Amino acid sequence: MADRLGARPAMTATFILCALGMLGLLGASHPLALAANILAGGFGAGALGVQNPLVIIESIGIRRLGSVMGITGVFFTFGAAEDLIGKGHTSRGLGGEERLSLFVPLVD
Repeated sequence: MADRLGARPAMTATFILCALGMLGLLGASHPLALAANILAGGFGAGALGVQNPLVIIESIGIRRLGSVMGITGVFFTFGAAEDLIGKGHTSRGLGGEERLSLFVPLVD
């Protein structure tokens, strides 16, 4: 899709798919609807990481891709680590089932 339309329209469509999938989780009352929304949201979230280099190349060119991806990787790593640290601090006062509900989104 990104090859035919360009990286920015593909990234926009992916953001919309991810947002609709995540919003659909709020109202999913049937297991099949829940599974479809998890699939749509997960596909959208996963595709964003794949499309990120394409958007960077379209924006600033391939010569600066390495340095920008290095900086982006540092922020992705810090964000993932901080997410786990925050969930760990939040789960201190919770019981087992509540603690599990905090870590379930990590499966995505």
